Amino acid sequence: NNVVYTVTVTNNGPSDAAAVTLSDATPAGFGARTYSGDCGPASCSLGTIAPGVTKNVTVTFAVPDNYH
Repeated sequence: NNVVYTVTVTNNGPSDAAAVTLSDATPAGFGARTYSGDCGPASCSLGTIAPGVTKNVTVTFAVPDNYH
């Protein structure tokens, strides 16, 4: 089973946001996370985001079978 959620990153300006990265800790006991959307599958470097631009990132965690 997986937990999947979307993170929305928006630059409200007035300047470019440079070297933007998304950090998201893996919950204890969960399997590796993956990113999709505006990020690569193993890390999330969004680069420069211009004012008014939104990036959407889907994050997936593997949930252990014994998790309650």
